[in-house]
Amino acid sequence: MHNGGQSFFGDAMARKMMEFSAELGMEQIVAALNDGVKENPHLDGDAHTRLLGIVREWLEQSGPDLSKIDRQAYAGVLVRSGSGLRMIPVPHVPGDGTRDVVSHYFIQLLLNPERERLGAPCPNCGNWYIKKTLRKSVFCSRPCADRKKLTTKRAKAHKRKLERVISAMNNYATRPRKWAALNWKQWVMQAEPDVTANFITHAINKREITIG
Repeated sequence: MHNGGQSFFGDAMARKMMEFSAELGMEQIVAALNDGVKENPHLDGDAHTRLLGIVREWLEQSGPDLSKIDRQAYAGVLVRSGSGLRMIPVPHVPGDGTRDVVSHYFIQLLLNPERERLGAPCPNCGNWYIKKTLRKSVFCSRPCADRKKLTTKRAKAHKRKLERVISAMNNYATRPRKWAALNWKQWVMQAEPDVTANFITHAINKREITIG
């Protein structure tokens, strides 16, 4: 079978691809990306990893605009188109065990008219998601965005606190005479009143500060 000079895969591959002819909604595709084998028993660890890699590469290289896809990195696979078959670009995935299910989900994503709404993993919860609008978004929800902002704010405050502790430690040798009897921890807490002994101990245990 030929189409415009392009060669198709063999009949065995075509028959296997026909087993996956039912269209999937974006919810099912996102569930496969997030849950792997829990969504589909064929999406075991290796297949799920391949699917994630293919989708990430697609988003980075071309994204929803299929006209920008790098066809040299893809191999032709037969898929159902109305009452016949047609070629569409599908990533070349080595190995017979994972090609079918991985290609199936990727094909369904490419054919889905809502593919532009696929959101890359949320930086807070790590889940893929469906965007509510086509506007650029980073987080899957407002609560995730708020939690990430809070986490970032706390991390910055923690870093600044550590910097103040280290600065006080460096000034221990030149501390005023009236504080000469204090050991270095006591001096740090004196110089930085919001720093507690527990904070210093935890910082040492986590190797955020070093002594000696």
